[in-house]
Amino acid sequence: MRKNLVAVYGTLKRGKTNHFIMDLMSAEFLDEGKTVEKYPLTSDGKLPYLFDKKGIGHRIAVEVYRVSDAALAVIDRFECHPKFYERKTAKCELSTGKIIDCFVYFTAQNRNDFSGAKLLKNF
Repeated sequence: MRKNLVAVYGTLKRGKTNHFIMDLMSAEFLDEGKTVEKYPLTSDGKLPYLFDKKGIGHRIAVEVYRVSDAALAVIDRFECHPKFYERKTAKCELSTGKIIDCFVYFTAQNRNDFSGAKLLKNF
């Protein structure tokens, strides 16, 4: 069974409303970190929206988890991949300084307007 690294920045983080999904899927918390690249992150007050526009915004605070293929499929369904959020690979720097490739869920291409929105470092 292959293990996948997933970096979460929103409601799947510890203490947030949907973290129970990570617990149900036996996701293994590895570390906190930040994206290596800057990305624009906005929120409508309920959900965060991370745009795949490198170099704009901030390095985003994430939690990194190791999950099974089955758990990744559940997270994909939860995130409505690829219609609402799209799973892509991004480099993340752990608190130890180690840089790893992780799956990150970006806002789908049809939601690419963040102009005028306040850009966040974390959600």
